[in-house]
Amino acid sequence: MATHDQLWEICSISREEYKMLVEREAIGVNTYNADCSCGCKWFHPLEGERGQDWGVCSNPVSFRKGQLVFEHFGCSNYESDADDD
Repeated sequence: MATHDQLWEICSISREEYKMLVEREAIGVNTYNADCSCGCKWFHPLEGERGQDWGVCSNPVSFRKGQLVFEHFGCSNYESDADDD
């Protein structure tokens, strides 16, 4: 099983880029609706322990579609599981 660090190595954005996005979001420069793992119906967690932090985006209109995503990435195409109700 890949480690958390190994998944960061193959992720489409680096830890440093992610940290920069988080800092920009904190000051309101770049905001997303919600984290991927906060109930987005398009987020599919990896199996096992890594599924607590990592998954794949299956949203056909998201710029993250088909990508390995860290749970806190989020995007403007977030859709809640509750939206299907």
